[in-house]
Amino acid sequence: MSDNNRMKKMLILLLSFICVEVMALDAAQTQALNDTRQMLTSPSERAAIIANDKEAKKADAIATITVMGNSDYKEEMYAISAEILQWVAQQQNPEQLMARYKNDPTSFLKEMPPAQAQRIKNLSELIEQKRKNRAPASAAQP
Repeated sequence: MSDNNRMKKMLILLLSFICVEVMALDAAQTQALNDTRQMLTSPSERAAIIANDKEAKKADAIATITVMGNSDYKEEMYAISAEILQWVAQQQNPEQLMARYKNDPTSFLKEMPPAQAQRIKNLSELIEQKRKNRAPASAAQP
């Protein structure tokens, strides 16, 4: 898988964790944003949501598959998502921004804060390395 395709896959997955309908935030919305960010970074809070929400369960399953079951990588994915959620919420016209990024995730990577972009790149490299090091099932059998 090329670096570009790997990055697109990671970005699309990260986008799936971010609400498209983020807007200028009032006090209640700010609290909801903070609660969502807390949930994304707290495995126990996230597990409670996943247990009761079909879409959350689906997104978590995709995350697990993407990181090949590595719990540390999955935690990093959720942590990055929480940071990106905060950044998106602070942008002007976040709904338009998210609509554009869904169609062009590479531009999302270029426009997001460099620290988050680097974390995505680092995570995708770790996952790709894990894929390369994984022996095919048929090779494990004598």
